Amino acid sequence: MRYCLLALTFSFLAPGQEVGSRTDLETQYRQAIRALEAAGPSVDLSNVLNGLAAVYYEQHVYSRAEKLSRSALAVEQSLAAPRETEIARRLNNIGAACMAQGKMREASSLVRASLRIYERSDETTDRAFALNNLGVLELKAHRNADASAHFRHAANLLQNDPADLATHLANLAEAQLALGMTRDSLESWSRALALVEANGNTKDRNYGSMLDLYSKALARAGRKAQSVEVRRRGRAILDQPPSAAAYTIDRADFR
Repeated sequence: MRYCLLALTFSFLAPGQEVGSRTDLETQYRQAIRALEAAGPSVDLSNVLNGLAAVYYEQHVYSRAEKLSRSALAVEQSLAAPRETEIARRLNNIGAACMAQGKMREASSLVRASLRIYERSDETTDRAFALNNLGVLELKAHRNADASAHFRHAANLLQNDPADLATHLANLAEAQLALGMTRDSLESWSRALALVEANGNTKDRNYGSMLDLYSKALARAGRKAQSVEVRRRGRAILDQPPSAAAYTIDRADFR
């Protein structure tokens, strides 16, 4: 079974900076890291390490993403005034990178540690992303009821954030389908897809993936003709070669 996202939360290097290709961005980050490391641990160094980890995660180079996220965490913990929320973000990021490498037990421990910190703060969006990661871990372990509860909690935290809410609702739909709650799954899928469509993201590859998964839920419900049509729409998006924009890093993707 495929999941929509193993949601990560990253901080961007420099607001207002023009972003080019991933190669260009990687070069910029590495230059910044070398300059900042000479001055010792700092907030800026943590943010830049975290940003480069995001680039590697996007490239599916998860071992490098994990290593850089661990370096960013070490910097955060060594600051004179450690930032609790940023420590939670780094823990969540390491957990997501571990999950992508199949290190599920370690990933679960890290994500749960991040959630314990978020529960003491007002960072609802970041907490929702960590809950989403924990839900994916539970779904992979076939603990579908626990996964559904985590995804639902995440979705409830994001009622005012339609873009991210769509992803969490899609994951909730997958958990509900695994539980045999086909009608509830179709309802969650409808809400998720409506949010994406309202934002005008119907050419995005994530939307294609969502349609592909939705088609499976429709097939499970016995709606064969609709399933075939929805899958055709999804594959039409996914079978297109990625656009140039798919190889760039948008500052809006990072926190």
